[in-house]
Amino acid sequence: MKEGQKKGVSRRQFLVASTVGMGCLGIGLKEALAQVRATGKPLLTQESLNNFINNAAKDPKLYERYVREASLNLKGFVKTHFTLTSEFEKNLNAMSSQDVQKFTKIINSSVKAKSTLQTGFFPEGQQITKAFSGSGSVCVKVGWGQVCISVTV
Repeated sequence: MKEGQKKGVSRRQFLVASTVGMGCLGIGLKEALAQVRATGKPLLTQESLNNFINNAAKDPKLYERYVREASLNLKGFVKTHFTLTSEFEKNLNAMSSQDVQKFTKIINSSVKAKSTLQTGFFPEGQQITKAFSGSGSVCVKVGWGQVCISVTV
């Protein structure tokens, strides 16, 4: 398998599949790839965030540590672990403290429920799926659409 490939999918193919149709990125694929190379961190996408959560959940102590970090400084946590496009960073910085508290409450509840989290990014006009419409979910409006987080059972 070539370097940069996992399970037969090249890094480029993964990024194209992850970002096509998502106007939320606000940049081209070449710029995103350059940012990923420069930072060494994954590009923040729904898939990369869910993979990060699922991998951390395999180690309960690591998961709890990440939950504590995210609870103390959600915006800083995202910036520490992911490469953000300029559009995503602008939207993250614009999140109100009330929206951050909504996310923090759901994140903390996942540890109490001994469950993990699932995230969803929904561009403007795309319907939010049932997984993010229950009481263990919260969605926050951002410039390009909505970001949702839900406790999985």
